[in-house]
Amino acid sequence: VHGDNREYRMLSTPRIGVGLANPTGANNCFVNVVIQSLWHVEEFRKEMKSASSDGIMASLSAIFERMAGSEVDVVSPDPLRDDLSKVNPSRFLSGMMADATETYEEVLKHVQESLEAQGRVNLVRDFFEISLIEKSECSCGEKFQNEPSTSFVYRAYAAELNQVFFQTSQLEQLLQISSDINIAKCSDQSHQQSVMRTLTHVPEVFSLSIVWPPEPKTTQIIDIIGLLKPALILSEVFDLPNNHNLICNLVGMVCFYGNHYVAFTKDETDKWILLDDSLIKEVGEFNFLIEKLVKAKYQPVLLLYAQAKHVPPSPVRRVDLKPDLFRRWSASTIAVIPCDICGAWHSYHEKAYDLYIFMFF
Repeated sequence: VHGDNREYRMLSTPRIGVGLANPTGANNCFVNVVIQSLWHVEEFRKEMKSASSDGIMASLSAIFERMAGSEVDVVSPDPLRDDLSKVNPSRFLSGMMADATETYEEVLKHVQESLEAQGRVNLVRDFFEISLIEKSECSCGEKFQNEPSTSFVYRAYAAELNQVFFQTSQLEQLLQISSDINIAKCSDQSHQQSVMRTLTHVPEVFSLSIVWPPEPKTTQIIDIIGLLKPALILSEVFDLPNNHNLICNLVGMVCFYGNHYVAFTKDETDKWILLDDSLIKEVGEFNFLIEKLVKAKYQPVLLLYAQAKHVPPSPVRRVDLKPDLFRRWSASTIAVIPCDICGAWHSYHEKAYDLYIFMFF
């Protein structure tokens, strides 16, 4: 929601990206984070350069073209915003706030339709489409299968992740356990259930949506942030074609706080960049990203994982935040513990620690 009513950059500061306009009252942040997230998927951006279409695909292509201009610091998202309001006025009414993940899906859906109408190679399907089949089998022999599904995002629910958080602090395992809640099973709960979750189409970019309750507690936000690592082992969440192992690197993120969306992206040097409307600012390495998320209490709502072409370095096992962010116990603060067992940050843990407390400023 934040308006661009101040100058963010000093003239002497080297430009590290192109910002997007969000005048006061425009509420463009939800569409800005989508544009920035898609812009940083290089192959998708290249494909959009040759777009010859009307509607959403054409407006996105025009915005990308302006963002590529070497003399441009801030670009208006209005062409895409206007086209979104035309295809779905009740959801994307001009001047009103909307959901960033739903906007991401809407944009990809219309770009896919435009590519299909032109008979072109469907890069949207190759890069973003998730095709999933979920099955369960009971020890009594009864079998269940959910309807095959196709989507651009895989949704996980923060409340369900928090509910099973005590079982493990590895995101891959939590995604498995929480997803099992929604799969049809035998009515006799004493029976053993075997669940198989198969991706029949594995996208180049796996988009994980985290759906939050209206007013999450600070401890819930911290626990979810503590699950994030530089990579997601997708083959530990799903059964994949040919049973191959697959590691996906975290390359982008959309977060929400205070009725405002921001995006983060990783550059070619593995440094993270904050994309906050017209503000483009380097955050630094992954540990500094986590530090910023915790301090600002950002809620990750959309995580973009790109298939790794090679095995990356071992994921960061613990995050060292600056010492001045910690204080000893205070009744008005929230407990956060760096776990030596799993590498995540928790608001609690059974293992005894010299307890430190994170102070929110």
